[in-house]
Parts: sequence; C-alpha cells; structure tokens
Amino acid sequence: MDAEQVGWIYWSWKFYGDPTGSAAEGLVTSHGQLKTTARVLSRTYPEAVAGRPIAFDYSPDTDVFHLSYAPNHRLHAPTVVFVPTQIHYSRGYCAKVSGGHVTSAPGSDLLDVENARSGRLVTVTVEPGSCTS
Repeated sequence: MDAEQVGWIYWSWKFYGDPTGSAAEGLVTSHGQLKTTARVLSRTYPEAVAGRPIAFDYSPDTDVFHLSYAPNHRLHAPTVVFVPTQIHYSRGYCAKVSGGHVTSAPGSDLLDVENARSGRLVTVTVEPGSCTS
C-alpha cells in the first residue's frame, strides 16, 4: 500500500460484551490491554504532508520509516508523522530530517516537521533508539 501511497483502515471496537458472542476480534481485551493484533497493525505513517508526497515506507521488521516529499513553500502548516511510541518505540526514536527541521517535542507521538524556507526535497527518517552523532 505504501508503494502506491494508499491509506488503509482496520475496523475494531473496544470489548464491552459483544452481542454476537465473540470477544476475540477486538484490539483491546476486556481488561484494557492491547492484543498482539494491535502491534501488527500499528505503524508509523504520514498524517499530513506539507507538499506533494513522493514516497513513504515503513518496515515492520526494523521499525524504520522513510518519507520524501516535494515541499509546498506556500503552506504554513507542518508535515505530521504519527509515531506509535507505546508499541514500537518504547526506548525512543531518532528522527532525521533533510530539507526541514523537527518542531515537535522529542519522543512525541506526533512528529512535526517544518519545511526549510527553500529547497525542492524534504526527507524524513524515523528509526528506533536515540540519535547518535
């Protein structure tokens, strides 16, 4: 789906006593704990892009995310990337940006990226762990 830049959705509910008799389909147990299905479905993805997306991908094996886009310098809103810190980045993540800079707080679930004032390409990489010089 990433290669075609197509979004996807999974419908579920919080278990409160399913009238059909099945408690196995929800993402949350009756005790409020996330099921393993949530880990499989949760991923880093771009919620909003301040420009024209060129490509993005997320590897569930490594938890590494890449986004590249052509910035629209007339926009004054940030690019927003959802980062599921509770599920995939419990030890933090490193966000690297070229052609812009991070404006959100370190470790935020919503990674905000502001475009540089000029330039033709912005790249964003998110990977587990802290950034090293």
